[in-house]
Amino acid sequence: MKFFRFWKSISWFIIILLITFLPAPGGRTIVLFNHADKLIHLCLFLVFSIFLASDARRFFHVSSVEKNVTVIVILTGIITGLLTELVQYYVIAARSGSVLDFIADIIGILVGFCLYIMVAGKSKS
Repeated sequence: MKFFRFWKSISWFIIILLITFLPAPGGRTIVLFNHADKLIHLCLFLVFSIFLASDARRFFHVSSVEKNVTVIVILTGIITGLLTELVQYYVIAARSGSVLDFIADIIGILVGFCLYIMVAGKSKS
């Protein structure tokens, strides 16, 4: 089944959902520093975009990152970030969606994808 070629992306997607949807233990949030949650969002989506680019490249049997891989990674990441924030804002009482979190998600997607392109390009040469 070709669907299982995306196992890394799907696994990380589930981790994103668990982290963004489950309430904090004990109902309290731990604040490491101001806006630490933005860094967490950025890192979650950075890893997601790397896994998604790797899985999509293998799925399409391409040796380099092509347009279809780019579109899949960017759109899937943005849609995932938007949906998680909307669900947090409208559905989950113990969570709150934020535009700044969504922006951190997008930055993570773009940084992760650029890192993937740099590493994939170096390993090719």
